[in-house]
Amino acid sequence: MASRRARQRYRRRCARRKRVKRRASRPSVVVDPRTLPSKPSSVCGYCWRGPFAAHFDLLSAPDTRTPGGDRAEGYSYSVQWGALQSRARFGCKWCRVLVAVLSTHARIPTDCRIRVGLDGGTLGYCSPPGARKLRLSTRYWKDGLGGGSNTPYVAYTTADDPAAPFITARPRIVDVGSQSTMALAKQYFDACVHGHERCRALDRRTESIPLPTRLIDCTDPCRPRLVHSCGSFGEYLTLSYVWGGPQPHRTTTANISTYTDHIDLSKLPRTIRDAITVTHSLGFRLLWVDSLCIIQDSREDKHREMLHMRHVYRNASLTLIAASASNANQGFLEDRPSPQTHHTLPFVCPTAHEPHRVADQEVNLGRTGTVHLAAYHTDLFSRDPIHGRGWCLQELLMSLRSLIFTSETVHFRCQTATLALGHSYCDENSGCADSWRLPDTIFHHHPVPFPPQSKPWVDAWRMWRRVLEEYTPRTVSFPSDKLVALAGIAEDFQRILGSGYLAGLWHHPQLTRDLLWTRAVFPSRCNRSDFQRPLDYRAPSWSWAASNVPITFDSRFEADEYRPAAEVIQCQTKLVDEALPFGEVTGGCLVLAAPMIPCIASEESYTNTWYLQLHLVTSWPHRESGSNHPIPYSAPRQEGSSTIYAELDADGELCLANGLKPKLWLALMLWHTVRTEFVECLLLMPAGSDEGVQEGLPDETTPRTVYRRIGCCRLGKDDLEAAGWGGQLDLTEIEII
Repeated sequence: MASRRARQRYRRRCARRKRVKRRASRPSVVVDPRTLPSKPSSVCGYCWRGPFAAHFDLLSAPDTRTPGGDRAEGYSYSVQWGALQSRARFGCKWCRVLVAVLSTHARIPTDCRIRVGLDGGTLGYCSPPGARKLRLSTRYWKDGLGGGSNTPYVAYTTADDPAAPFITARPRIVDVGSQSTMALAKQYFDACVHGHERCRALDRRTESIPLPTRLIDCTDPCRPRLVHSCGSFGEYLTLSYVWGGPQPHRTTTANISTYTDHIDLSKLPRTIRDAITVTHSLGFRLLWVDSLCIIQDSREDKHREMLHMRHVYRNASLTLIAASASNANQGFLEDRPSPQTHHTLPFVCPTAHEPHRVADQEVNLGRTGTVHLAAYHTDLFSRDPIHGRGWCLQELLMSLRSLIFTSETVHFRCQTATLALGHSYCDENSGCADSWRLPDTIFHHHPVPFPPQSKPWVDAWRMWRRVLEEYTPRTVSFPSDKLVALAGIAEDFQRILGSGYLAGLWHHPQLTRDLLWTRAVFPSRCNRSDFQRPLDYRAPSWSWAASNVPITFDSRFEADEYRPAAEVIQCQTKLVDEALPFGEVTGGCLVLAAPMIPCIASEESYTNTWYLQLHLVTSWPHRESGSNHPIPYSAPRQEGSSTIYAELDADGELCLANGLKPKLWLALMLWHTVRTEFVECLLLMPAGSDEGVQEGLPDETTPRTVYRRIGCCRLGKDDLEAAGWGGQLDLTEIEII
């Protein structure tokens, strides 16, 4: 009896699973085949009554859920491989798509399961509202073995197509320099100026804002000239671009008088010529370009203009961003290549009895339109050249409005939104500007600093960390500009954070957390020679600016359950120019009171320049009195030591001198107060005259030992106990340079 009841329960469970599965795979839109439009010759009857009649599930609500709470899987059906090939040979476009996808697999299938529907993700944020991403899922079986794939596509159509009311994305604009594109860009600009309340509240165009010192007069685009503003007021545009090398035709003390009369257009780089053309086409007169509006061979003029750089972009009506150009001679107004459309298919517009009709477009109900499916790219490592330049990040973020000429189309960006011109679609690899924005408070003329540790203050602090994560992968032409290229943004953040600036970090209660920045790049994705520390001094070792690697911050350390294990006693930097508090530094020191744990790198670590295998030790080998030498390379591990792994800040941090190992130390920085199993640490090497290999013994003038940072790691409670450091640890006052 019990066995029979168990079998009955099992059968009921199986029946429920089948019902749920059928409901999950049921097409979101069910159409009576008798109401379908006439079948075109390019589609077989089987597909016309199936996925085409269901509109490929493109009209489903994106948040449709199954009874189990999961995303509905769209329209699915089974098909035999032989029948699929036969229909493809007879000209069915959809069957050809499936054959092409399935043929890429190593095993030729016999039975196939096809599912097509909305992807759970979203399109690029600058795509028009309602734009859809389609996912084609294929599953196959043969001889008991199976496989499959998921292929994402972007669905779009033209504005005059019957399917346009239902497919909102449009083709990309490729004639970016045409008059029609310029007129469209002006419409987007005017819509922002007059219609975006958020942007209007931040716009200073209505105030009496002085113009920059010099500008280019584009009244006659064939005969531009350099003009002095003499403190006058007005509107102007700015240009953000990649120099890509020295600029031979730039303003100098020798040619400034000639440029004031006129500038020979034929000698200007193509990017600047294109910017002059766009400025005139948009109906503006004045344009600011750094290579022409700053006297490049005058240190005094550069210094004076550098102090106002952030205001130049902040007060501009619009910034032209030549995102696609890798150098100034490339230009940005050439026609873009047409995107490769993988598939063009008929689209059955919904009937009047279907729930996904558009009320004001009833004329198209039941008609047949056209939908284009383009490959959806997600390779974030393929970005426009401007995303790799350090100076250009500041120019983008400090601009209230930008017109971005990407390698594929044109985008308009403001504090309210980022939009692809012409309602065109956008994927993650289309060269979009970053979707995040600086806080609106930064754009205020006289912002009031946030109360320390308040929610707006914490949000601004987190935003600064995000700025660094975006900035550090970028490069600058001169290594000494690493901090200078971010000075404008840093100055604005200082006004709302109210904290002292320390070579890229802030002197506030969260400094202990900020010091735990880590390398973000994976070694296999980069050239190691590009990620060594700069040869010339640029910043103290505890600052991210001392390294060339992209960095990241662990957001978990922001939680309240993390408590500092170390105390910041003093932190300061020495500036190259006191008038530029956010610029270059010549030195800096950080004084901490922190628990210190000694450790030794294993011999295997010297073959891996990115990671270290460390052994915690209970005590150092006996050192003779007066000896200044570190532990010999052949020194044995101490009994009871524990092994951990540390991540180095840059390539080649751990060096050998005279066959000797340097002594290393771990400075404990953050405890996890809820889960006390681990603690976050800085990896330090004693600083000395011999590349930091000597012992970090106190000198005659200071009682503190001096170190430099070379990496970071996480220690577990078991590691500490195994090395005999499980009890209360005393604080040691150290200095990091």
